Amino acid sequence: MSVCEYTNKNGTICGRSCLPNSSRCHLKTHYDTEIEYKFAISQQIVEFQRSRITSTQFSPSNVEPDGACLFRSMANALFNISGNDLETLFKLIEKSKYYQMLPSEIKDGFLKDYCEIFECYSDPDAFLDQDIETEIAMILQKMVVKYAITNSQVDVSSRMEGLAEIFGPMCSLEMFIENTHEISLDEYITLYDKFAGEDDFYLEEKSVTIQKGRRKGRQLTKKVKVDIQERWGGLPELLMYADMFDLSFSVYIPQRLDQRSMKPVIAKKVCENTYYYLVQQINMLSAGNIVNLSLKEVKEGPHYEFLKLNAME
Repeated sequence: MSVCEYTNKNGTICGRSCLPNSSRCHLKTHYDTEIEYKFAISQQIVEFQRSRITSTQFSPSNVEPDGACLFRSMANALFNISGNDLETLFKLIEKSKYYQMLPSEIKDGFLKDYCEIFECYSDPDAFLDQDIETEIAMILQKMVVKYAITNSQVDVSSRMEGLAEIFGPMCSLEMFIENTHEISLDEYITLYDKFAGEDDFYLEEKSVTIQKGRRKGRQLTKKVKVDIQERWGGLPELLMYADMFDLSFSVYIPQRLDQRSMKPVIAKKVCENTYYYLVQQINMLSAGNIVNLSLKEVKEGPHYEFLKLNAME
């Protein structure tokens, strides 16, 4: 990218990045005329909007930022693919061999009670009820573990752009999981058996010796908080779901055009000035459904949301 050629009073060159089709940056004082400045700004706005999708085309699922956001988003995505019908969703999950690998005590009663209560959602714009969403997300996370056990040595380098450049011509699923989550496959299997939406700690009773006072030397038992690693979902899990349900994924980040610098910045809130910028595509050779996801930053960390494509008016 070329840099602004404007010369400051002290003789130094500006050096900031130029706006599209311009030899100047975003600063108005660096242009000879106001007309040139307004034209350059308008070109930047056009370029920004041209390479992005307006936020009005999607409705985000607004799932809880509790560590299980990807699994919750997947639950809503599969619900959308199922025509917002719980029974169809249940059958879609049930026919997966990775669901059939789950213990019978986990499968018994899964969604059946909900299917009887809510035969279907009459509102095509609806997302899952949070209780149902949680139950499905828990099942989907356990299915990922079964998939990882079964396909740990499968080469996944061709399913996502950039993997071959990072890992070489052969990247096993195990290698991708270990590199992403920084734990071994055995640790992953044990850790991800616990739902990501649950607490990232447990209380352990610990015996301590009182060091001061009249009770010095006595033993005291107290509960100590012990942290455990988060169990968030990311690119390895998307690769597994892509194969599991014959899906492809498009991952977007929400952006807006900063009015001072005229540069794209991450949008903290989605509004009419927000646009979605495509950053990742997974398993795009699949002939199945395309799932759109948003990846944004919240105070808890990176956060996935399913993006439902709105009907064209």
